[in-house]
Amino acid sequence: MASGIGFDAMIRVVAAPTEIVLSSGSYARTYRLLREFEADDVSVDAHVNELRTGADEFPSNVAVCSHDRPNRLAYFASLYRELYGEIRSDDVDIYQHANLGFREFNPAILCPPKTDTPFLIGPAEAGHAVPSAEFKRVLTRQVDRDLPDVVESAAARLTEPVMRSGIDLLRERLFGATLDRADRIIAVHSDAKRRFEEYTDGGKIEVVPYGVDMEKFPFASGREERSIVTVGNLIHRKGHRYLLAAMETVASEFPDATLHVVGTGPLREELESQTESLGIGDSVMFHGFVDDERLVELLQRARAFIHPSLSEGFSHARLEAMSTGCPIVGTDVSGAHDLTRDGTDGYIVPTGDSDALADAMLELLSDAERVDEMGRNARKKIERDHDYADIGQRYLDIYREMVA
Repeated sequence: MASGIGFDAMIRVVAAPTEIVLSSGSYARTYRLLREFEADDVSVDAHVNELRTGADEFPSNVAVCSHDRPNRLAYFASLYRELYGEIRSDDVDIYQHANLGFREFNPAILCPPKTDTPFLIGPAEAGHAVPSAEFKRVLTRQVDRDLPDVVESAAARLTEPVMRSGIDLLRERLFGATLDRADRIIAVHSDAKRRFEEYTDGGKIEVVPYGVDMEKFPFASGREERSIVTVGNLIHRKGHRYLLAAMETVASEFPDATLHVVGTGPLREELESQTESLGIGDSVMFHGFVDDERLVELLQRARAFIHPSLSEGFSHARLEAMSTGCPIVGTDVSGAHDLTRDGTDGYIVPTGDSDALADAMLELLSDAERVDEMGRNARKKIERDHDYADIGQRYLDIYREMVA
């Protein structure tokens, strides 16, 4: 590794893995961060599997390497083989593992001999539970192939007890060992920081949140109509069934209220059936996928953004809604209190509690002035804490601190 490097020298950062697919769509967390890395003294080589944007969209000191492997397993296998030698060479000043999730680990770091290259982990989330009902979705993501139902069902039955009693325990030990090897860890919220402190020295962990594209999600006030929005995949973990049960109470109090459900997933038919059985078919609209322009329109008109999720690593959707000035009614998942100040930007309610969801929704639907106040508070918080320009500068400062 380069020795005696100062601020007048170029700091070379290798960031890998970062994203499976790097693009300006969806939450674009790594994409937006890399765009803010312009600096004369830092160069960043970011590794992804697939690049869906042009290299000219990044500063000249940022290079993105696309591996183009057929699936996640092949990508990580080839990536870690390449990294093993590179981070033990004299050409890398900082090695960064971005987007490390709970129970994930880094074999390139853990294999001997131990590297002297400073090791940075972050941004990193605390992870969330994966219900057995979502095993198919997780398995499909790993192999990038839609397997027959009989294969998925058999794999779920065979794998779940093995995962719980053996593989997860081993992965957790390797996860802790990876955290121990890190010189610095960047957690995306305080709940993630506390979780990581269970495995390693908390003194090397700091919180730097994700940001949001405030131009893409502009602020709007004056929300007169009684509309409500929820955004998320239609899967068990997102908790839509509790929101629909709450909507039954809301519709009885405000027959003109409309819940807009944005998202696709395997539970759509089941949720539509629940809507009909509750007698709220006229009060709920299932939109499926919508483009960004339509999503912003829905958020800017809504009295509240409802996020009934049972588990989250980090809720980008809450940030997007807050950026438009939409108050949040969200469950108490990981990071909830860092993102939303209960009673100031919206309300935080217990997970799986339809009555609490309904109470918060009714309060916002009945008080337009309260909605306006909370919406302005939410936008101010986004501007203060979640500006990607500030977040990118903090990462550049961390790079400089690590080699100083």
